[in-house]
Amino acid sequence: MTDSFLMQCRENFFRGITPSGPGAETAKQALVALYEGLTTANQMEAFIGFLQEGHYYINLWAAHLLVEHYRPDGPTRQLCMDTIGSHVMSTINPKVAQEELEWLSGQAQS
Repeated sequence: MTDSFLMQCRENFFRGITPSGPGAETAKQALVALYEGLTTANQMEAFIGFLQEGHYYINLWAAHLLVEHYRPDGPTRQLCMDTIGSHVMSTINPKVAQEELEWLSGQAQS
């Protein structure tokens, strides 16, 4: 199941779909199903490990799914927010940086 998550993130990347961008909700549904499968299989630690994977925005997808569906606290939440923040500060893809900045602004308001 972890391979399926990685492959879905890769597919999203090549289709230009990012966690906070246009088309994200449909893409997120597939990832949420994989996420739920991993968490019910007691693989939460493996899923949290995705936060270390930089390719294909895997860490960014994982951070969003954890914050939006698992709602962690403490160090895991901080790691997720740091991951999202690193994409805000990145100059590699200004479009993604802007999307994530807007997402963070929405989180601060809720």
